[in-house]
Amino acid sequence: MKYQAAVLSLVVAIYTSAVIGDDNLIPPRREVYNNGKIFDITHRYQPDMPAFESSDGIGQFLWLPKSMKNGSIANNSEMKLPTHTGTHVDAPGHVFDHYFDAGFDVDSLDLHILNGPALLVDVPRDSNITAEVMKSLNIPRGITRVLFRTLNTDRRLMFQKEFDSSYVGFTVDGAKWLVENTDIKLIGVDYLSVASYDYLIPSHLVFLKDREIILVESLKLDDVPAGLYSVHCLPLRLAGAEGSPIRCIEAVLSQMPQEEWIINDVEPNKLLQWCPYGVRYLLWNFVNSVCASKTVNSNANSHSTYVWLCGEIPVVPKCSSLTNSAVKVHWKCGKLNVTIVRTYSVKSLKRHAQ
Repeated sequence: MKYQAAVLSLVVAIYTSAVIGDDNLIPPRREVYNNGKIFDITHRYQPDMPAFESSDGIGQFLWLPKSMKNGSIANNSEMKLPTHTGTHVDAPGHVFDHYFDAGFDVDSLDLHILNGPALLVDVPRDSNITAEVMKSLNIPRGITRVLFRTLNTDRRLMFQKEFDSSYVGFTVDGAKWLVENTDIKLIGVDYLSVASYDYLIPSHLVFLKDREIILVESLKLDDVPAGLYSVHCLPLRLAGAEGSPIRCIEAVLSQMPQEEWIINDVEPNKLLQWCPYGVRYLLWNFVNSVCASKTVNSNANSHSTYVWLCGEIPVVPKCSSLTNSAVKVHWKCGKLNVTIVRTYSVKSLKRHAQ
């Protein structure tokens, strides 16, 4: 039997060499795809990747017990890896033992929250993410997924083998402010923990106690412009695990900057069925908050609903005081500036470039 396996292995090796050849056997290592429309924001696992409170990195995590070079008919690896290393996700059972016992593991996480429109923001580089920092970002209600890029990315901490406890993360007051004043359900950060080292457990408790927020840690956010993306994060279905490695990508929602979409006599809720995917983000709650503050004046002489696509973010007015006005939205490092621009009245549905 061993003789037959050895012969088969040799035949496979000869056939593979003949078919594939020995040229151009350098695999591509890409992080940007489709001409800059898709970004891989997952760190590559390797032995010198940092591990929490370790000076030696994660070390060897991959073995090859069955090798074609040693007579096996195929290469088969085995892996042993802590669930909270590299780009990974936290489940509620990570810091709540009763949630762990009840089965709130990574398999129970809501994939809808882990996939959808997300905002990548740049955090001020001179502090942890405190309540004051959160206020300064001006993240409006209605945004449910935010990736926070911090000094960790500038310092390339995820490329250093030794764990660095001076990393930037959320303080307790910053965590509480986010929970109490935003609609964020997915938090992404660029080092091993969402919580700063001095507030490690308390900040985690704030985020995970209600089982509504999902934490994605150690994202690779260098060389990705701040703005709006469609993020897709998929953890492994590990029954009983409180964490899991996760593959995350983000795709640009639109490649149509500075375009106008003019729609006549279309109700906003029906607009969702017609407009491109990015419109489904809409920022309805933000527009409602503007209406509630009575800081916007409407133009009662216009009769059309107007959608402005500025850069990559389309917004549709929802409430009555904005029905006849256009909202022009700019994103810059997560900060929002709103301006009312002229409206149009048209007889038919049309699209034109500015």
